[in-house]
Amino acid sequence: MLDIRAKAESRKIKKAIRQILAIDSTEIKVHGSLFSELGWRQKHCKNEHKAAAKLHVIWDVDGEWIDDFVITPGRRNDSPVSLELRLLQGKMYVFDRAYNDFDLWKKIVSIKSDFVTRLKDSPRVRYLQIKILHKMKNKDGVLYDGPYKPTNKTNCKKNLKLRHVIYRDPVSQKIFHFVCSDSKISGQTIADIYKRRWAVELLFRWLKGHLDIRRLPVKTKNAVRVLLA
Repeated sequence: MLDIRAKAESRKIKKAIRQILAIDSTEIKVHGSLFSELGWRQKHCKNEHKAAAKLHVIWDVDGEWIDDFVITPGRRNDSPVSLELRLLQGKMYVFDRAYNDFDLWKKIVSIKSDFVTRLKDSPRVRYLQIKILHKMKNKDGVLYDGPYKPTNKTNCKKNLKLRHVIYRDPVSQKIFHFVCSDSKISGQTIADIYKRRWAVELLFRWLKGHLDIRRLPVKTKNAVRVLLA
């Protein structure tokens, strides 16, 4: 009887845990002959004939598979490309500050999923941090959990009810500013979900190490896409 109850509880827990999907990208060097193609010139190489592609992925953190991917020239910004990825209902998406894009946030919420991300630095973020740290000098963990107020007036009109969580890591003492669309989970859970984003970084390390895709010797855009696909 106890074993049956334990299994039932286990099923309930698994059902309650939403699938966590991490969105990120990595740069891959390609043959220098693609240097002159629009968007393929590698960043920070103004006078050198170096080129790069970008692999944008959605990584299932627990299932350990690539749920979707897009291949672009290396100079494409992450936020616009993220709108081309296939997003699914009922998931929890996690991504870093490169995706501070209200259009992406709104798209995720509109399909009845949620997200956790970090905020970029801004005067409003710095002011709130100083204010909170003055009150909670010696506290770790969740320091603040309140409504997120965007700095852009246009974004204010998009009617997204988001949470702003300030978190101090007990080990590193580093301060994190998170934005989350889920109103039910705890601030600590938000921090824990963001930590799991690191899984996609490990994916890129594995791909580059085991599949040797740090640099592709191919000379055409189509060949890049064929090799990475």
